Amino acid sequence: MCARPLPNSQKFLTLPPRKHLGALGGDLEWRSTCTMWEDFKKFLEKANVVGLALAVIVGGAAGGLVKAMSDDFLMPIIGAALPDGDWRKYTLDVGSIKFGVGDFVGVFINFAIISFIAWQIGKLFMKPEPPAPPAPPTKSCPFCVSTIPAAATRCAHCTSQL
Repeated sequence: MCARPLPNSQKFLTLPPRKHLGALGGDLEWRSTCTMWEDFKKFLEKANVVGLALAVIVGGAAGGLVKAMSDDFLMPIIGAALPDGDWRKYTLDVGSIKFGVGDFVGVFINFAIISFIAWQIGKLFMKPEPPAPPAPPTKSCPFCVSTIPAAATRCAHCTSQL
């Protein structure tokens, strides 16, 4: 986009030398706008910010879908199984304090259902890591006590015949 840097008169500010920024160099000066955007673009590419943003968007949409399935299909069945159909409005009254027990239980059940479904979806898309290959068999050299391959007939460290 910008092939050449802006002239010195268009730079923002020149900072005095900073000795505590040793790894960054002594003299720091504000870079031109072009370089700033190039650095920002490199940061976005290196940090994979776009992929993370897309994952958050898709995750939010999937969360909404699972919550709707839980609220519209599973919670009515749970509500019908309980004696009082309006169980989400149940409160525990202790004096003048009212605890929303029914609402808490409903939110907890939604969380459990959503977590279970997300776990099942995750299992579909994530492949398990293959097991690590077993370490090659080794033995100890009786002369120098170095670890050597089990099939060795001569020690690689002290060259003794085994």
